[in-house]
Amino acid sequence: MLNFKRFKFNSSQKIEVFNKENNIFTIYIEYYDKSNLELITNLEILHIKNELLPVHYKFEVKKNNYIKKVIIFSRPKKLDIPLKSLNISFKDLENIYRTIKELNKNSNIIKVTLFVNTNTQEVLYTFDKVYKKEFK
Repeated sequence: MLNFKRFKFNSSQKIEVFNKENNIFTIYIEYYDKSNLELITNLEILHIKNELLPVHYKFEVKKNNYIKKVIIFSRPKKLDIPLKSLNISFKDLENIYRTIKELNKNSNIIKVTLFVNTNTQEVLYTFDKVYKKEFK
């Protein structure tokens, strides 16, 4: 049986998945608005387009006096899990965990970042490193 430990932050969550007492997986959830999703291609000015060049995606969250920018260096992929609400339930977490385990070819990776659209509740995922900047 899986156990979940949830930590909530201003615009994100960290969920640790436990099997008995061992932490076996960590899920980071970042919320964003579609209008804040921005594709940045560094070498487009030089008319260089190549699939091997790094593509940067920037997600930005503005909430009261809080601004957060999230940057990743690969295109996030869509996760086909319907969410009923933005409050992710334990049933949703179990479905997400099973789906990620099936998608994860490399068993050494134990972290995934999910990007949840606040309007459409579409879920994107990446196993890559996510860089964050937070301002108040």
